[in-house]
Amino acid sequence: MLFFPNAQGRLTSATGRENSVPGFLICYQGKWGLLAVKKGISPENVGEIMPGDDERSRLFQSLKSQGIHLIADYDVAECLKESDRIVQDFLDHLSNA
Repeated sequence: MLFFPNAQGRLTSATGRENSVPGFLICYQGKWGLLAVKKGISPENVGEIMPGDDERSRLFQSLKSQGIHLIADYDVAECLKESDRIVQDFLDHLSNA
């Protein structure tokens, strides 16, 4: 497995070119995937719409035509609590993509 944490990408959005950081760019069994970590909800931002997460997800989905086999979003709280399970779940899905 090869992975790049905080791999910054340059994507074309509706407003032009912008940088985006998916979380992790991963190559596993010859397949590439993005494990994106969503900001999630904390006591400080309950009820707020998290800017960028939905637009970022839409932009990432367009990468499937560029050889990215899997794009998966995980909540930051879930990642912090169960990181081993998240990684294994992602790798299982990527190997079957």
